[in-house]
Amino acid sequence: MDLRNDNANRADSGERNFNVGDAQLIVKKLNGTSLLNLKAFRAKVDVSRSETAKSSWLVYYDRPTIADEAAQYVNHNRRATNFQLFGNLEHKIAYSVAVGDGVHSSTFIDASGDAANSVTSQNPMFGAKLVLSPFQGWEENERTETYFGQGQHFSLGLGAFHTGNIRFRPSATAGQASTNRTLVNAEASFHYKGFFVQSEYFHFAGAIKDFAAANLERGSSDGWYVTSEYALPQLAFIAPFVRFERWDRYGNDKAFLFLSRVAGLNWYLRGNTARVGLAAQSDTGGSQLGSSSNQVIYKILSQLHF
Repeated sequence: MDLRNDNANRADSGERNFNVGDAQLIVKKLNGTSLLNLKAFRAKVDVSRSETAKSSWLVYYDRPTIADEAAQYVNHNRRATNFQLFGNLEHKIAYSVAVGDGVHSSTFIDASGDAANSVTSQNPMFGAKLVLSPFQGWEENERTETYFGQGQHFSLGLGAFHTGNIRFRPSATAGQASTNRTLVNAEASFHYKGFFVQSEYFHFAGAIKDFAAANLERGSSDGWYVTSEYALPQLAFIAPFVRFERWDRYGNDKAFLFLSRVAGLNWYLRGNTARVGLAAQSDTGGSQLGSSSNQVIYKILSQLHF
């Protein structure tokens, strides 16, 4: 179990309350092999590779916006109370099957990013993920984005998750409505010594265009991102990186199109234990996404992880 306060003093919000991160019971080798293991309570559901990797093992600390939406789309913060069976066959085939609690009203949003007033009931979330490392000698032992110019891996993954019969009130004055949500995630990840590239695709079925509309319009949302880094061990482990993200938040309507571009430089002083860096991020959004989707951010990055 860990207690955390990740967003202390973010923007103008001041101190935040502590909250529980992972709080899980793991029972390994139920059948005497690595093929069948149990994980219960507050544990990450593998709705996205970026969201499943540890925060301290990411190339860029702020995950893609579309991946953050995947973390909320069918359950709350990836960690809504759940039970999982998972396992692997010599790290060449890995799977997880999950059932658990669903969405939360504070992150149950429409295509513009506005939250519903409340969620009154819903069916359990359920889904599964399969990850393959098809080539001998290129198996993936841990889900990370930082490799420090060492080794090699190649993996492909596909997952699908569903929460049905979500009953909610779009606003304080509106009556009750309902929807079903399905998330499909596909991933590919590769590194060879210093070069790393990772990409994910997301499909969100059951997206709602506008909670404020008299008649709720339902559709779908799609998008992807690609991240790449090149680590230079011969230059004190300096590693330039880039990321591009595209998210059509509602169908092909350009008013809901979100684009993000990131370029930066990491310097791994002691792996993921001590690192510093610089980054610039440019976000642009369509007319229905608000001014906060159009901004340029410059960051000084640092990490001391114990």
